[in-house]
Amino acid sequence: MAHFDDLMLDTQAWTTWFPPAASEPVFQIDGEGGPDARPGLAIEATGAVNACGCWRQSLRFESGRHYRVEVAFRTEGVPSPEKSVRAILTDDSNGRFHDQLNPGPGRDCWAILSRDLDGGAVRGALTLNLFLAYTNRGRVVWAEARCYEIDPPVSRKVRVAAVNKPAQTMVVSPRGQILDRADTSPGSIARAECDLDQTVRDFSGRPLSCRYDVFRRYDTFGGLGDSIFERR
Repeated sequence: MAHFDDLMLDTQAWTTWFPPAASEPVFQIDGEGGPDARPGLAIEATGAVNACGCWRQSLRFESGRHYRVEVAFRTEGVPSPEKSVRAILTDDSNGRFHDQLNPGPGRDCWAILSRDLDGGAVRGALTLNLFLAYTNRGRVVWAEARCYEIDPPVSRKVRVAAVNKPAQTMVVSPRGQILDRADTSPGSIARAECDLDQTVRDFSGRPLSCRYDVFRRYDTFGGLGDSIFERR
């Protein structure tokens, strides 16, 4: 790899954050909390129903390069880690959601989250946010956070099609662009070719992800979505 960055080498580079409407959890730098007794970043709920917070650090990406952001975590006593533990990338320029790290193969007793990024699509810097969100008990330790350069992905194309209905129907690219509206009459076919390796986005440009949608739902996380992102 041409570029390697171990984000845990300097634990002092990380800052903490919690939403104004939430209760601040306990943040702790655990010097030997990670795999092989390496440093870890811990967040522990305090018993409050709406405890929520994250460790965060800004990352800069260069155009023309591709990167992988990766982090490991382990939980203790968290009732629903799939809902309460997540790693999210936000745009430094406006603080909005950019993408999230998704589950991959674990290592030993550590779960792994990662996301591949095109440096040219980032246009600047992103902040990696490592959350324990809205749980009244439990602890998470984040460790082995890395950002390193990878080879460009091999393009994987798929052809998609949709049947137009009387209401507006169309095929949308992974970047949220309308690909085919030449014929919108009922029963006509709209066709397009999309790249599977790109993040699927809706018409507003917001990435579509079932885990992200759960994160934004009020019945699950209350006003956390409004606290971090501007709702659209």
